[in-house]
Amino acid sequence: MAEGIETALATMQDDGYPCWAAANATMMEQVEVPDYVRTVIIYADNDSSFTGQKAAYTLANRLKVKKGKEVYVASILGKESPVHIDRGIDIDYVDYIQKHQ
Repeated sequence: MAEGIETALATMQDDGYPCWAAANATMMEQVEVPDYVRTVIIYADNDSSFTGQKAAYTLANRLKVKKGKEVYVASILGKESPVHIDRGIDIDYVDYIQKHQ
């Protein structure tokens, strides 16, 4: 699932998975995924306004919590960095700091 058609086409070319385009961030938050789809990768636009990220995580939360789907959010962390895949690992900053002290 991608916000726009350009992103959907680019990701299909890059990784070979089918990808739907939502048209815009508002529509992405409201996408209904068919019941037969069990795993969803959401390709988040990395906007300076955080609009794309909000839309991606709003959709991810709904699909995971209300629909029980396996969900991943793919995002680009920088212009020269690889794609980051967020799997939702159930950790907060207290856990992280305690582990790395």
